[in-house]
Amino acid sequence: MSCARLTTRWSRPGQPDVDFGAKLVLAGRAAHLEAVRHRHKERLFQSRWLPVTTLVRKFLRARSKAFLFGASLVLVAAIGFADYLTGYHLSLGLFYVAPISLVSWYVSRPAGFMFAFLSALVWYSVNSAFAPLPVTPSVIIWNTIVRLGFFIIICSLLASLKEAYARQSDLARTDPLTGLLNSRAFVDEATLELARATRNKYEITTLYFDLDNFKALNDSRGHAAGDSLLRDIGNIVRSTLRSTDIIGRLGGDEFAILLPETPGPGALTMAERVRGIIAGHTMTIADLQPAFRRLLQGGILYTLQRNRYFKKGGELMTDLGPIVAFLAYASGREGENLGKPSQILFDDVAAEAGVSRGEIVMVGDDAEFDVAASVTLGMTGVLVRTGKYRPHDESRVAPAPTAALESIEELPRWLGIG
Repeated sequence: MSCARLTTRWSRPGQPDVDFGAKLVLAGRAAHLEAVRHRHKERLFQSRWLPVTTLVRKFLRARSKAFLFGASLVLVAAIGFADYLTGYHLSLGLFYVAPISLVSWYVSRPAGFMFAFLSALVWYSVNSAFAPLPVTPSVIIWNTIVRLGFFIIICSLLASLKEAYARQSDLARTDPLTGLLNSRAFVDEATLELARATRNKYEITTLYFDLDNFKALNDSRGHAAGDSLLRDIGNIVRSTLRSTDIIGRLGGDEFAILLPETPGPGALTMAERVRGIIAGHTMTIADLQPAFRRLLQGGILYTLQRNRYFKKGGELMTDLGPIVAFLAYASGREGENLGKPSQILFDDVAAEAGVSRGEIVMVGDDAEFDVAASVTLGMTGVLVRTGKYRPHDESRVAPAPTAALESIEELPRWLGIG
């Protein structure tokens, strides 16, 4: 498996954005992002027109749990004192619901239960002191138990309502397949981060990537296999990023990552790191053990390519081919390739282009999987002696390349169009 079209964009306050690659998640949504950002600013500056209840909720959400706990204690004490001043015949029991509700919603369910017992105890203490002579202690205890039950029910209902509300909010913002932010939530988070970056004058970067040959995987093995792959990609990338980074699934096999306080050079390093991890270049033997055990249990081994090596920074590095070979040899199960040099891939490319395979010219620096494989399938295979090409590669493969060029610059002349 490999990652294609991994691109970056960073923003520097006061300067134009710098784009890398052809597809940029924020560039494609610039108008929408700008509209959302302006709406957010309007909500902030026009908050005085919001309903009082909304302002109260915003105030309470901004307070710490310790502050709310302490404020609720003061509120219970104040209600108890007022209840003491009004005497037995004028009950203020209903007002105890306020601190119980506050703690149940904004602190925790156990804290709500504690305040339910505390409020019942305060009510009992106040009314025991002022109960008229005909009222026996057993009556006061019974009334206290009834109020305690009422307080506990209120606490349970509010805590359950909050949990349900939180679940629904998460579902509205979360991609159900991968557990990452969905497209709308990612845009919202990106908008807020862009506003912070503009205000605090720091740089941010957006990475965009999708998966090579994902359509071929879905078409050949069904959506269950594709869904499993997407879940794995989400888990892998999420475990790679910093806690401050934001990742979302935009749809299909498209993902985006927002890197706060990350200028271009650092973003390119992160982009390559993500690409490498997704492609499997940083895997260890331990990382392959779950896949090995799954294969022994009857799993099927798929691969999106079998390249032996690639070139990075002037050095050759192992590609996915050796990993596939390791798993196939250890499990005794041959892998099914859905990428180069699979006929499935080339047929899919031909279908999208509206041509036959024989009309396709495959140009690459991999003599075995780019060129010889395409010639085997009836296409024209042109080897370029750049990239990971090694001297005499064309003589090591069969069938031989249709042509071998010194660089891609010679291709137009060889095709007779330049």
